[in-house]
Amino acid sequence: MINEKIKYTHIIESCSQLLKAYNYVILEKFTGDTLSSAYWRLREGNGLVTYQDRKILVATSKQITKIRRFFSSPIALDENSYKEVRNMRENLLERLESYRDWLAQGSAPVYLTQQADHEYNEYTLEMAVRRIGSEVIIADIEKQKKFWRSVDINKIIACDRIIYEKVRKEFESAKNRSDALMKIAEKYWYEVLPKDKVWQIRTDIERRSSKTANINLTMNWICDVPTKSEGHDSVLEENEKTIAEFIDWKTKIKEQKKKGGHILDDCVSVVRNYIGKIIVPEYSQEENTHTSVSEERFENLNQIL
Repeated sequence: MINEKIKYTHIIESCSQLLKAYNYVILEKFTGDTLSSAYWRLREGNGLVTYQDRKILVATSKQITKIRRFFSSPIALDENSYKEVRNMRENLLERLESYRDWLAQGSAPVYLTQQADHEYNEYTLEMAVRRIGSEVIIADIEKQKKFWRSVDINKIIACDRIIYEKVRKEFESAKNRSDALMKIAEKYWYEVLPKDKVWQIRTDIERRSSKTANINLTMNWICDVPTKSEGHDSVLEENEKTIAEFIDWKTKIKEQKKKGGHILDDCVSVVRNYIGKIIVPEYSQEENTHTSVSEERFENLNQIL
């Protein structure tokens, strides 16, 4: 729902529709974010959250709620035992919440410009895309999305390498980038993409007046969003079983107490044992590493350019 007290506006910037279509497909593949939400997350210093990480994030939040609600003794405890159980539970919750916060921060995207690591990559990548996607340059955006869903991104990287080797002397010898692009177009027929559409990111006046952030530089060329929680599903599944077992045990003890039965279980030990069985997945702030395009792909593509 729109807040009527906020004055909304738009950030508008020229872009290539083909790259806009590329962004739609990349976000669809990895996160499900809209262009606008992804832009603001990145601009404000957050990463993007993949489908896998979002699933684990939701599951972790539910488990935190269950632990906070149910993980206590079913019978009254003396003060020392109560404090011991409470402190164990709060320590566990603090660690789970730190893990959840880490997931919520998202991952820094990997950009094609990082894979094509040279001074002129902004231009040569556009030339590579134009070369490989020549048939959809002026197509409607749905056809362009279809193209991006089928293309191998490694092919773009390999194509960029070949173009860079051919044109870098033109960039180095020209007076400016405009002259270099003209010479490259005349000599090699390599051209950058047309700015035939616009990015339109909705924002509010106050937010817009903060530090500038070029939309093209923020959004173009994302090629991967690393998943942070790979392999964590099994840990959360075990936690879910532990939580279910504890709730079942606690329910039985309460029913037994309600009927006036004698409680034989050492409740402090049982609660302590179950809290200790909950595992916080291991996590690190280090980014995932990514391999570059193979020499074999490079050689194969070199033959057709």
